[in-house]
Amino acid sequence: MGVDSVFGIGFVMSGLFEYRKGISWFDKMVDTLKCLYGINIKNELLEILTWPQDFPIHFINGTTFLAVGESWMDESSGYDRVITLMLGTGLGSTIVNSHVPAAGAYNIAEDGILYLAPCKEAITEAYFSARWIVKEYQELSGKQISGIKEVAESTWNGSATLEVFHRFEAHLSEFFCHGHTI
Repeated sequence: MGVDSVFGIGFVMSGLFEYRKGISWFDKMVDTLKCLYGINIKNELLEILTWPQDFPIHFINGTTFLAVGESWMDESSGYDRVITLMLGTGLGSTIVNSHVPAAGAYNIAEDGILYLAPCKEAITEAYFSARWIVKEYQELSGKQISGIKEVAESTWNGSATLEVFHRFEAHLSEFFCHGHTI
């Protein structure tokens, strides 16, 4: 396939990525992608494909991609502003205004991503991530677990499981009700 038959290439990438420049900052926390640490993916692709340096290759955060799609579909389609939160290994977030990511608006980080926003004594990701849920569950229950799936599958009559999710809810409510204007 030649460059003349392609208008551009788009990639959905998770966090730890410099989206505008196409540089990966995946580290040991993302084991499968750590070999890409510091690599300019855009330049590498253009070189491998022998395409011109000005060929459009764009990268977008996975949550941002989801948020834009959701803003056009389902219940979200009737609203001008939509916030999307995705809990995974970390916290994914995007605010969409009229179907476009609202980067730098509404007191949100310039890239529109909340995981680095200040929260309590740390950043939001310290309180809104699978890592936090696992750590909190282990502290409350005294049980060692390997991941969030074990918390989700634990018996709901256990006070540790309920307490973890009550704390998570309280942190989230405090962050949005008192910490940021949306």
